[in-house]
Amino acid sequence: MIGKNYDDEEIFEILEVLYGIAEEGFEVYSNEAERPDPDE
Repeated sequence: MIGKNYDDEEIFEILEVLYGIAEEGFEVYSNEAERPDPDE
């Protein structure tokens, strides 16, 4: 993987996967931020 030259289609697929992971993480973080803290 290191040192491999990727074509545009492969790079697009990799970025799509990374964007999906980031989006899922952001949604989880946003939902947790909206919930009231039960310890308060």
